[in-house]
Amino acid sequence: MISTSETKTVGEILKEQGVIKERPKEEEVKKPEYGFEKEDDLKKVIMSVEKLGVEIQGLKEVKFQADEKIRDLTEKMGELRSLVFQRESSIKELESKIKFIEDAVSDIEPQKITKCLSRNHSTRHGILFRDSRPEKYFQ
Repeated sequence: MISTSETKTVGEILKEQGVIKERPKEEEVKKPEYGFEKEDDLKKVIMSVEKLGVEIQGLKEVKFQADEKIRDLTEKMGELRSLVFQRESSIKELESKIKFIEDAVSDIEPQKITKCLSRNHSTRHGILFRDSRPEKYFQ
């Protein structure tokens, strides 16, 4: 039988074999450090973080407003572009009609027609003038 003076506990045997390490004493246990020596420093940091949050919120609002302006400008540019295309198509249509008229008029020789019309007008005017004499009605 084994004597009690030579008996070791399981914990002691495991420590000897290096399976278990000894716990450091409470004095040796370090508290986690946050870099703040005083509570006032922590309050200052919290205030700074809150200020940054307010600034970020303000920047988000400015960005939103700028995005709205950009959307409005883009929409207006699209409308202007559409109007320009409509005007260009109208101008091209008018140009083609004018070209057609020019071609038709150049074939007709408008100077001859003008002379002919002026002769017809003068003869008509003469006939009307002769018929409208008051002597004709009194005979």
